[in-house]
Amino acid sequence: MIETATLFLVLMLMIFMSLLISGYLVKRATEEVIGRFCSYDALEIRKARTLKDLGLVPRDFFQRLFRRRDYKPYALQSLSQAGIIRTTQEGKLYLVEERLNDKLKCKKS
Repeated sequence: MIETATLFLVLMLMIFMSLLISGYLVKRATEEVIGRFCSYDALEIRKARTLKDLGLVPRDFFQRLFRRRDYKPYALQSLSQAGIIRTTQEGKLYLVEERLNDKLKCKKS
């Protein structure tokens, strides 16, 4: 009985830790994606950039097979769904900075 409870507790702790770590990695990737848009000044429709210009092209199968998981595509997708990143008719992307939290906004020099 005690072994079963211990095993259950360890399993729940492992699930909690995996969710916590993946959440942190997505948050870090989101900040990196926003940083890329800021550094390339893709903050309005006339300065929109392609995924290749921004360095956000998803890895192909063999690159994904032998490297760590890349959370930037998930971050890009969630930012697009939230309306923070928009797409032009040509397929270029730009960041709507007004929709960002103050902490995540681009730093002006």
